[in-house]
Amino acid sequence: MTSTDAKKNGPVIWIPLLACFFWLVLTLALYRQASQVDEAHRLELEHTRLSTVARQLMDARNWNATHGGVYVLKSEYGQPNPWLPEGERTLATEDGRTLVLMNPAYMSRQLAERSSEPGIGISIISNVPLRPENKADTWESGALGQCTEEAREVFSAPGEDGQGKLRLLSVLVAQESCLRCHLGRKVGEVLGGISVSQDADVYLHNVEQQQRNMQLLYSLLGLTGVLAIGGLTLNLTRRRWLAEETSRMKSAFMARLSHDMRTPLTAILGMSELLQQKGMQEQDRKKALRYLSQAGSALLEMVRDVTDHASLEQGALQLRPAPFALRAALEDCMALFRPVAEAKGLDIDLDVNPDLPDAVVGDCFRLRQTLGNLVSNAVKFTELGRVRVCVEPAGRKAGGINQGAADTLRLKIMVQDTGPGLPEEDAERIFESFQRGSDNPSVPGTGLGLYISRTIARRMGGDVTVISSPGCGSCFTLELCLQLPSWTDQKKKNGGCGPQGPENVADKQDAGGAQAPACDSVGGTASSVAPVADCRPAQELGQEPGLRVSLKAGPEADEIPNSQASFPQNGCFAGCRILVAEDNEANRYIMEHMLRAEGACVRMARDGKSALAALEDGPWDMVILDARMPDMGGLEVLQAVRAGHTAASPRQKIIIYTAALDAEDRQRSADLQADMVLLKPLTFASLRTELASLLSARERDGMGQNRMCQEDTCQDNASVCGQASPCASGMPCGDVPSAGSIPARCEADCCSSVRSAPRGCAVSFPNSPQEEALMPWNRQEALAALDHDHELLVQLAEVLRKDLQARGAHLEAALSAGDAYNLRRLAHAVKNSAGTMRFDVLHARAGDTESAQEADLEQAAAHMQRALHEALAMLDEYLDESLGAEPDADFMAGKTAAPECDLAPAGRKGDC
Repeated sequence: MTSTDAKKNGPVIWIPLLACFFWLVLTLALYRQASQVDEAHRLELEHTRLSTVARQLMDARNWNATHGGVYVLKSEYGQPNPWLPEGERTLATEDGRTLVLMNPAYMSRQLAERSSEPGIGISIISNVPLRPENKADTWESGALGQCTEEAREVFSAPGEDGQGKLRLLSVLVAQESCLRCHLGRKVGEVLGGISVSQDADVYLHNVEQQQRNMQLLYSLLGLTGVLAIGGLTLNLTRRRWLAEETSRMKSAFMARLSHDMRTPLTAILGMSELLQQKGMQEQDRKKALRYLSQAGSALLEMVRDVTDHASLEQGALQLRPAPFALRAALEDCMALFRPVAEAKGLDIDLDVNPDLPDAVVGDCFRLRQTLGNLVSNAVKFTELGRVRVCVEPAGRKAGGINQGAADTLRLKIMVQDTGPGLPEEDAERIFESFQRGSDNPSVPGTGLGLYISRTIARRMGGDVTVISSPGCGSCFTLELCLQLPSWTDQKKKNGGCGPQGPENVADKQDAGGAQAPACDSVGGTASSVAPVADCRPAQELGQEPGLRVSLKAGPEADEIPNSQASFPQNGCFAGCRILVAEDNEANRYIMEHMLRAEGACVRMARDGKSALAALEDGPWDMVILDARMPDMGGLEVLQAVRAGHTAASPRQKIIIYTAALDAEDRQRSADLQADMVLLKPLTFASLRTELASLLSARERDGMGQNRMCQEDTCQDNASVCGQASPCASGMPCGDVPSAGSIPARCEADCCSSVRSAPRGCAVSFPNSPQEEALMPWNRQEALAALDHDHELLVQLAEVLRKDLQARGAHLEAALSAGDAYNLRRLAHAVKNSAGTMRFDVLHARAGDTESAQEADLEQAAAHMQRALHEALAMLDEYLDESLGAEPDADFMAGKTAAPECDLAPAGRKGDC
């Protein structure tokens, strides 16, 4: 323990020690007091006993004196009293018997000599006795001298000159009858006394036994007190010290966080002002946008760390094991930090042991989050050199990998850097909450990342440790346990669980009814050194089953502005009628822009009352409500809808969107059966992922009439289908056209479900005549939908290629796992992506897979996989031939969002 630690822990140790000392002193005092009281009580009992014997004899003497003596037959024990006058000693009866007069003193002596009390001796004594045998001994003489008018009885304990006995002397005074023998004495004069004595051995033995019992009792009492009072005092003192220390650390943390937040806030405000200026150069505009995104990412990282820490302390974090591809997950995590490392001139490498299996089962997101925190710190604190991540099994045996168990893999990930290193005293402190290295107090950060990483690692059966020394860099080692699936070849390299894709694997419905939101995004690069973001299921925030909560934006939160995370990829809300209530103007603009970019028909409301009025214009596919708005918040609107007090159905899908969800709001949202709770901020891709998963659930619940044409309607009346989807997926939709003016492509999109049989129906696989007529890529129609903007088409093609590449890897993993649920989810996502860019064949194959029977699902997915590879080949060829122009800044700012759809009350089922 260092001197600093000793100083801090001083009060924690000394206060319990003082409490224990005072308790022991009090216990000793109580023992002494109890011992003295017990001894006095025992003496009092013996005194009472001896006094009773003396009083009995005294009462007999007084009775005799009252009657002037008594006559008894002369016998061996009743000889005449020689000290009585001779004429009074005896009396002869008529029958010739001789009676002897027993005067009080004579009778008392006779009774004393024949006492039957065991261990007790009784004698009549006097300092001047008539009978020499009655001469008082030393103690008795002293006792007679102590007697006064008030004290007629003297008692002595053993050792008080009692010669090892319990002794009592009761005074005898002269009465009228006594003067016949004691000539010259007066009535009332002390003649002697009745001396009663008892051997003290039994008494002393009992006293010693009682003392031993009391010593044992009070020893146990003292020990119990030390353990109880000392332990309680130690616990209370430690809790108080920890509370004070935590308060101090939190105060320092809040001061540091306030300081660290002001820097990105200054950048955000400054860049916002610059972007509002006219005549700004395009290059400067892009740079300002990049700085703006970086500042926002830095703020989001701080908020995320604080939220993760709160979740861990509440015990709300739960692991969600699911199959994923290990190498792809590691590559996705490393890809976030390569741009920042390269910008600093650092080499960043990933070295994965080739013997490691690729297909594993575990919480892919938590693995990336934990590793991301370690890599983030390594890049942040390293100025020169390299960052190297080595992945290998935690132990080896001769000839193979030591996995510990047949179905368990213990993974060891080492993050090595050439940074400044850590002092020895910081090696454990940095893993505590709100703590940072003492050598880097000025580096921004919350001091929570390593605490979060270690906590998650220990939940996953491992730990995070560090080996470091100043000036020699650091090596953080992450160990955790993963499971090996029994269904896969461990040497096979299949797709990853990166930011895109088998998020679907982790999205399975759990026992509580809640689903894990997907972490779906387009690949990108990191703008700041930040750990992977979070998409949490409901149980991780502690709410009831059935209530879904998305905490954060997912991995896109860490991407730089010139990644395409904000581009409309799938148009997965094409034709959806969405009502949004938000009181903040900026948030209202962002939400509207996000949803329109996905082809949704959006109506914005400024408060809860406006939202209630807008519900009259339903039906709505979903309603998004800010939890706290002036006058009437989202929870009040939700309550009114569930109670049936509005025009909307009580089963209306309603999402609560809030920046702060406390326990009361969480409980109320669950009680009111909110379909989902979204926590701000959310990026485009995260919002799309969350809402798309809710719409997919809607389809399973049979509530799709507001957004998608019914297949029988499409078959019977094509014109009705045309009106059902006025917006091409992800393309500008304009106002809702009148009947008869629907473009052919819009009608084809809306009625595409005719080609995809409903789930449970037989699927006809290619090559049917209808499908042979489809174009693999109707590029001209896709270009026309973009107003012949070639640059925008190139940008969307790049986005789609990344999206399909990731989904292809996840599709292969799902095929290997035989995961029907995620095959259908992937098919749904691929169908939306293909429809956006008019890949008709891929769109059809994905639709077949999504609706295939269980027996045909694997075959349908294989056809979709081939179509996906063909689409990727066409995209590669097109992008190689294109000019590869850099994305336009207006596009990056979201200018491609579709204009608002006409939200007049729908006249027929399926209308937008």
